Amino acid sequence: MHPCLRVDEIVRHIASELVASGGNETAVALACCCKSFEDPALDALWETQEDLAPLLGTLPTDVWNREDFGVGVPTIFVLCSLNHSFSVFQKTPDEAGMGSISRICSKDAKAR
Repeated sequence: MHPCLRVDEIVRHIASELVASGGNETAVALACCCKSFEDPALDALWETQEDLAPLLGTLPTDVWNREDFGVGVPTIFVLCSLNHSFSVFQKTPDEAGMGSISRICSKDAKAR
């Protein structure tokens, strides 16, 4: 490997530029190809998330659910904890395609 690629700031700049130019697949490949590229590339990818789904995907599948009701309709995310409490979040689309996320309701488990 070229010595300049051992400088963390350079690799972070490369990864950020890849993601900014729409090269997410290339940034994922960069993260997978070398241990020293992994953190900078993954950091750049996580900084640009536009949806809760990738973050929720890191949780066990038995603690969350996603309901899509169609284009232009809010997406509903339900998070459940082991003590049976839950929170419901809604992502409402906007004109820019980003959307906003808000908590609709939550319920705490009753103390026993």
